[in-house]
Amino acid sequence: MLFELFRDWLVGEKSEDRISERAYELILR
Repeated sequence: MLFELFRDWLVGEKSEDRISERAYELILR
């Protein structure tokens, strides 16, 4: 659920590499 939404957001906000990386790290954690 949340993961899918986050993935969609990450893909849509590919421009925000910083936020994407941080969000990914949070999810991986």
